[in-house]
Amino acid sequence: MAAGERGEESAAQRMQRISDITDEALRFIAHISGCEKMPLVSLEEAVEPLVSILPDVRRCVYVAKTRCENPADGLTQDESASIMLYTMEWESVDESLYRVLNKILRSEDRRRQLKPWHLFLRLFLNALFRLPLLSTTVYRGVLSDLSRQYREGETIVWWGFSDCTTSVGVLQSELCLGMTGHRTMFAIKCHSARDIHKHSTYPDENAVLLMAGTQFRVISYLYQGDLHIIQLEETIPPLPLVQPPPKPAPSPIISIPVDDGAPAEAFVQRDSYFKDVNMWPELIPFIRGCEKMPLVSLEEAVEPLVSILPDVRRCVYVAKTRCENPADGLTQDESASIMLYTMEWESVDESLYRVLNKILRSEDRRRQLKPWHLFLRLFLNALFRLPLLSTTVYRGVRLDLSMQYREGETIVWWGFSDCTTSVGVLEPELYLGKTGHRTMFAIKCHSGRDIHRHSMYEAENEVLLMAGTQFRVIGCLNQGDLHIIQLEETIPPLPFVQPPPKPAPSPIKPMPI
Repeated sequence: MAAGERGEESAAQRMQRISDITDEALRFIAHISGCEKMPLVSLEEAVEPLVSILPDVRRCVYVAKTRCENPADGLTQDESASIMLYTMEWESVDESLYRVLNKILRSEDRRRQLKPWHLFLRLFLNALFRLPLLSTTVYRGVLSDLSRQYREGETIVWWGFSDCTTSVGVLQSELCLGMTGHRTMFAIKCHSARDIHKHSTYPDENAVLLMAGTQFRVISYLYQGDLHIIQLEETIPPLPLVQPPPKPAPSPIISIPVDDGAPAEAFVQRDSYFKDVNMWPELIPFIRGCEKMPLVSLEEAVEPLVSILPDVRRCVYVAKTRCENPADGLTQDESASIMLYTMEWESVDESLYRVLNKILRSEDRRRQLKPWHLFLRLFLNALFRLPLLSTTVYRGVRLDLSMQYREGETIVWWGFSDCTTSVGVLEPELYLGKTGHRTMFAIKCHSGRDIHRHSMYEAENEVLLMAGTQFRVIGCLNQGDLHIIQLEETIPPLPFVQPPPKPAPSPIKPMPI
């Protein structure tokens, strides 16, 4: 085989692991057990029962162990090599270990067919269970329309081991999603994934492995012409669907670090609705001054804004009427300040969120913000009293913004940024629609605020990102007229928004399952 053809075949095998979803049974079948009773042996011994099934397995074991002489994550050479063996390319893709193993795992007759695999699975699972758990959002893609198999609210199971990536850009390949034809992309909030990239044949692909027998709930669905985006979240089955090996090493759930493992407390607590995405890449002056103002009622806080927002007094009355029993321990005025931000106005150009964010993005904002100081003091006090959220949120706009977001760059959104935890919220023509130039943002945030209990639109699962939030562009995925940009919140050298004095404690916590 020519070198070019060999390279294409290798790439095809790598992408097929990420797109190997179409054969999943989804329904509940017998749980996976038996291998946990086997002894831990070397990889060479573990694959001996598989030689008749995988004729090339001995050669691949030799290559894997040679590449794993100095394994990471405290694994043994055999444990690390068992993971590499799973990720390796084979002469024939249909005889590759991952393909044959996953086909058996999805079979209703798997208990019988898995018997020769027990020694290998004992070693492989031992390796995976010794890696730390990851709670993060990962992605998969396939060149098929699977939308009819995933109904919102349903619970499904992927019985095979599931290769995913933390970078949407990996899905760009024609072998994975491409840009045309029927495609399905999965955005998966997982809680027990394993970061295997240090033990993979292809460490640059940000590989994350989900365990066989992982259960999910279908959270939401977004239809974008020939592209279907399905949002899943891992859930806990009543009993383990895969029997773990005895006494695995402790694996506390950790979030993928944002900035070289900097502590979550270092994040600065920081436009418009989900489509209002404008940003200044350059660092314009910080937002401050309102932290020195007194806390007053919402009626008093908006008095300096009456000439700017003629309808503001009426809207305050409506907001306070709706916030007589505020959630999250906020005062009525604090809760109403958030509702006022989310409210519809007679004229959208005179709405509070639109005018405020326009000023926040202005280089002359220090002068223009002075009448807003009393309101911002109350509004920020309310937001800082809400718990921080570390999760993935989404925004969308009917424009092509891909040229403004280059992979690896750092950018700042100076306005308050309304996001949603549910991709389905972006379906209307008002946000993304299905045709024309569109940009969807998938944002790993660490200091978002869940405002849905204080919003006019509680069903939209709103999360607010603070003004002056800084991000790194992680990846970009071009899907024809739809551009998917992946961002992750990072820590600026100094806070871009001066916090109010002595805010209530707000420990970072992941979204509940």
